[in-house]
Amino acid sequence: MKTVRVNKKDLLEILCENRKNHKEQYKDSIKSFRVKSADLLNKELQKIIAGKKFQINFDLQKPISHEKDYDLVIKMVEMSVDDILQLEQSEFNQLVNDEWNWKSSFRLSVYSNYSYTGFSGIGSGTSGSSGSSGTSGSSGDFISITFPDDEDSDE
Repeated sequence: MKTVRVNKKDLLEILCENRKNHKEQYKDSIKSFRVKSADLLNKELQKIIAGKKFQINFDLQKPISHEKDYDLVIKMVEMSVDDILQLEQSEFNQLVNDEWNWKSSFRLSVYSNYSYTGFSGIGSGTSGSSGSSGTSGSSGDFISITFPDDEDSDE
């Protein structure tokens, strides 16, 4: 089968659900990315304070939101004058099965950040503590880190 005719309403429901899931995954992943970044920076700060060799380049994969891709397709479907839409196999796979051409790189960034557990003082969520206050570098000194709820601010 190379094409399929689908009900516009059904397609919109699926697209909106896929968009919602993507948005949640992105939001969770960007929080994990920030925690991971703070942890790595803190570890290097500790080395700087101790006068040891340190690294300033990190190989972190920042997640990218693709909400606008969903928004565009949703708007196109909404504006269609047809109640039944014909989809090619590749379109069906993208829109219904949620398999976009960017999906594998998005998954990679999401899972690389989810798998990060951090170290003591930093946990998952919107806030945590990290590292030294710049004094002796003892493990009891922490810098408070709070992340904004509005994750769109750094795009």
